[in-house]
Amino acid sequence: MTPRILILYYSFTKQTLRVAESMAERFREHGCDVVLSPIQFVDSRYEMNFPWRPFWPKLLRMIWPELRGKTGAIQVDAESLQGDFDLICLGSPTWWLHPALPVVSFLKSEHARQVLAGRRFAVFAVCRAFWWWNSRKVTKLAERVGGKHVDRAAFVFDGNQIQSMLSFINYVSYGKDRERFWGCRIYAFGVTSKGLEKARSFATELFNQLKPVHSKSEDQPMTTQQFIGTWRLVSSEMVSEGHTVYPLGENCQGILVFDAAGKLAAQLMNPDRRQFASNDILQGTPEEIQAAYQGYVAFYGDYTVDPTAGIMQYKVTGSLYPNWIGHSQKRFYEINGNKLTLKTTPVLVHGKEMVGVLVWEKVEA
Repeated sequence: MTPRILILYYSFTKQTLRVAESMAERFREHGCDVVLSPIQFVDSRYEMNFPWRPFWPKLLRMIWPELRGKTGAIQVDAESLQGDFDLICLGSPTWWLHPALPVVSFLKSEHARQVLAGRRFAVFAVCRAFWWWNSRKVTKLAERVGGKHVDRAAFVFDGNQIQSMLSFINYVSYGKDRERFWGCRIYAFGVTSKGLEKARSFATELFNQLKPVHSKSEDQPMTTQQFIGTWRLVSSEMVSEGHTVYPLGENCQGILVFDAAGKLAAQLMNPDRRQFASNDILQGTPEEIQAAYQGYVAFYGDYTVDPTAGIMQYKVTGSLYPNWIGHSQKRFYEINGNKLTLKTTPVLVHGKEMVGVLVWEKVEA
């Protein structure tokens, strides 16, 4: 069965479009049926012709409605949104830390509910620097109309805050790049070739997450019953843009237990952690405590399984890392025989977003 993917986006300077086209190209290389559908901003209250001149009056006119989460008149190709999609990719530039007003307008429209309800979606932000709030707001609005969030990515332009802002003002005002603006050296505006390659890699990651969904009709149905029991950790790694790191060491050990009542507990560790100099459990040095903490992951809680989406949700009630307590953790799963592969959503590791890939082997009773 051919996966169907909808890439829905808004693009004023064509940078989000470039990312969307790179993703579509890679999806098609994987044999997917891809629909690219732009959101058109047609509200007469705002002049969105490019280049944007005079720049400052038009900029100031947009700030207040953007910060207040207001909506405006948009157009979408309703026909292109028809049909059953396996994945929807939502692309938005960042405007004043927020998603672009046309994207918010779509997500608050009836079109959004019709397209997203019950379907998996991923979010990609295209911006100078600040993408987190943009991505978070798009995710929340899409979930509000019934979408199931699976992943996200950000594509950030070159330059520091001052350089990238000057590049933005220059490009939007004049529609072309220049080496200097207002006496400062500036970078070429927009997504770099490296960023476009990252977009293609992101598409591959999303495609790989679709595999469990499209193999379920050929394999044994993935039900909760398959998870019940004890699993031994085979490998644990964090990956990002072709790089792989092992936060718990390459020989990490762990155990994962699921029961029939929907409870789980997980323990993972670096077996090479050094012992404390003291035999008093509460008298470790700050360095010893830090090393022990960074070499161990432990949590417990409740779990649910969505076999249609290939997603498992953990509701964490206790954790060594306190920020997880009371929150849900999402895992994409695939079962092959007695092996269980779990992939995380992107998490911050030493300030960099990475995806965890954990392989478990079932322990025979």
